[in-house]
Amino acid sequence: MLWQRLLFGFCFCLCRLAAAQPAPILSADYAVFFTRSGEPYVEFAYAINPFALSWVRDSTGKPACHAAVILRIAQGDSVRYQDAWRVQADTASYHAGEKMIDLRRVGLPSGNYAARLTVKNVNDPAQEAAASFSFVVPAWRPEQPGLSSLLLCASLGEAGQSASPFVKNQYLIVPQIDGVFSGAAPMTYYYFEVYNLAKTWAEPHYALRTQILDGQKNEIAGAPGRDRRKRWPGPSFIEAGAVDIQTLVTGTYFLQCAIADLSGKIFASVEKKFFVHKPELMPESVAAGPGKDPVSSELQALPEAELDKESSQVRYIANEIERVAYAQLKGAEAKRGFLSDFWQQRASAALTGMHLRRAYLQRVREADDKYSGLGRMGWETARGRVYILYGKPSEERRFANTDAARAYERWIYDNIESGVEFIFVDRTGYGDYAQVHSTKRGELEDLDWQRFLGGETQKQQ
Repeated sequence: MLWQRLLFGFCFCLCRLAAAQPAPILSADYAVFFTRSGEPYVEFAYAINPFALSWVRDSTGKPACHAAVILRIAQGDSVRYQDAWRVQADTASYHAGEKMIDLRRVGLPSGNYAARLTVKNVNDPAQEAAASFSFVVPAWRPEQPGLSSLLLCASLGEAGQSASPFVKNQYLIVPQIDGVFSGAAPMTYYYFEVYNLAKTWAEPHYALRTQILDGQKNEIAGAPGRDRRKRWPGPSFIEAGAVDIQTLVTGTYFLQCAIADLSGKIFASVEKKFFVHKPELMPESVAAGPGKDPVSSELQALPEAELDKESSQVRYIANEIERVAYAQLKGAEAKRGFLSDFWQQRASAALTGMHLRRAYLQRVREADDKYSGLGRMGWETARGRVYILYGKPSEERRFANTDAARAYERWIYDNIESGVEFIFVDRTGYGDYAQVHSTKRGELEDLDWQRFLGGETQKQQ
């Protein structure tokens, strides 16, 4: 279907990091809306890069790839929704740079949820990617103004007779799923819905305020933004438009939209994170050299190869926008500036960017000491990843290889989510432990994990 094809204006560079990270298979995002009768629903939009998957020849002899998509939504320990379907691509329908995009709409009552969207290559089960979300579906309150999620769009226009699933309220809205905008995109389009805005002020107009904030949600001097005076159309309506991003340099930003009266009183607001990547237009702190913050000072001493290595090592806490953006950078100075911003944006009142970086890299070194082997550094392994993200487990239980079962380990964390566990199995017999199960939200869960042990196994408590 034509609506399933989107040629991204953003050209993904094929340069590799020190760890040779592959092109991302999956991008995904979600948004929450309400029907006219106040029933909430969630849209899960996804983009699959078919050229990051292995291809086989179909029955006609043409190269093709086939992927299984699985969407699972849980509320606490209960699965509220689960579905699976297949998508495919061939060289006649897709060309380099094109992605398979689609969305699923799921009606959900108000509450807290965790969703996981997984893509598996049918031709190669080893190729798999997943995106996890924790989100809140708010309650419908007829007496209180509310907004839907904010969509940032690759394109927005009249739907006409289109049968695309991206048609909403007579608009054809194709979301920028990865949230990355390049120099080829002079503006970003936006869409959101307003609900239950009762007219409690005298004037016949209201104000739509759009503002771009930096990655730490601070105002940017001279940044595009404005207040628009608009006639009130009724209690529920649509806002769709565009914001100029031509003057923004490479970096992380937020688009904030608010509905207010003409005196400036804000009734409701919504925001969305996005990233601008312009190799020709870097921040002054990057172009002129490192800044004065401690992270920049520490990074200043690192050669480019070490910067690339650090970028690879932080992939467990970096999002796809950041991974793709770093892969586009050229030169040590740009990479130093990027990594400095990366750590500073994760700082908090309790932990500075410098201390956070040191603590993370200390865990990387500890993982290397504990789990390196078979040609891989410890931080690259499944156990290394878990150790880096969650620290030393409260308890480690090791089960040796026997005639009946492969060796495996059970890690228990008492201080996470009232207690969670991770299971690692030595599936090759050479000490290469793979994670096969966890009770931690957002991690791989497989209640039938004992099948990986082989033979007649006895359950271990």
